[in-house]
Amino acid sequence: MLVPGPDYPLWTAAVTLNGGRALHYPCRPENGFIPDVEEVAALITPRTRAIVIINPNNPTGAVYPRAVLESLARLAERTGLVVFADEIYDQMVYDGLSSSRWPPSCAIPFAPRFPGYRRSTVRAATV
Repeated sequence: MLVPGPDYPLWTAAVTLNGGRALHYPCRPENGFIPDVEEVAALITPRTRAIVIINPNNPTGAVYPRAVLESLARLAERTGLVVFADEIYDQMVYDGLSSSRWPPSCAIPFAPRFPGYRRSTVRAATV
């Protein structure tokens, strides 16, 4: 499972405790802790099953631009990855920023607001 690095440690622990292997995709400080979609894509192998997207990110506080989320959605669609969208802090943004939610609130399976995306998405968010 692809997990952002740095990440909230619970994601890495959950993957490991369930017999998986967490592979961290870099969210570099020089890029404002926003992932480079090409770097993420380069980490995907035939064994990769899912990707965790934490937006706004904990612990960095980075809010991913909608264009990055759309690119990650297209990448997940092309490669058949399940998306775990952790948006628990989506109501806690500062400095005039706003967070783009991954999927709308709807019944499972979640259908994201990104056109053409048809894979499963699991979402954690505030109510």
